Amino acid sequence: MLKIFVGKGMRMSPLFYPLRKAEAETEVRKSRFLSFLFPCKKEDEVREQIRAMKAAHKNAAHVVHAFVLGQREPLMRGMSDDGEPSGTAGRPVMALVEGRGLVNILLVVVRYFGGIKLGTGGLVKAYADAAMAVLEKAELAAFIEEKEVEIVFPYTLQGAVSGCLASEKIIISDEAYGEEVRMTLRIPEEKEDILRQKLRDCSSGRVFF
Repeated sequence: MLKIFVGKGMRMSPLFYPLRKAEAETEVRKSRFLSFLFPCKKEDEVREQIRAMKAAHKNAAHVVHAFVLGQREPLMRGMSDDGEPSGTAGRPVMALVEGRGLVNILLVVVRYFGGIKLGTGGLVKAYADAAMAVLEKAELAAFIEEKEVEIVFPYTLQGAVSGCLASEKIIISDEAYGEEVRMTLRIPEEKEDILRQKLRDCSSGRVFF
């Protein structure tokens, strides 16, 4: 059963997303745990990937998953124990995903039962270890939070302002030319204060926000 919930949960900063699929395998008391990490951006992608994993591992005892979608709160989250005792499989996998601030990710752990029961604590550790094994192989990139800021300045400052923006690799998303120059900038939040000061310095305070 695919359980989905949307909520604020824990605030992660920064957030990271996987660049490509990764796989790993662990073994605990003859049970094999195959872990798979998939980049996913939409719920339909998650559902389709879970269906594909279950079809590919028909003889597995359990196909456990956890996913987080979105770039900022509220994020969409979902997980499943797939028949394991409640809280022993999907929850430890989700805890690692959230603990690392990962989004747009589906993590699946497939268990092939080895004939020896692991107990509640053993299951939690086994699924956490399996998830950790694939996360250690993951190639991740960070989301950069941006905001739009509008600036206005006289034409005589266009060269100085453009040079300042270029040096900071700031994206100009819109420009308008009337009595003055008006620009809309996309600024990484972490650079906003620095950029504001640089624009004031290069314009002797004649760039207005």
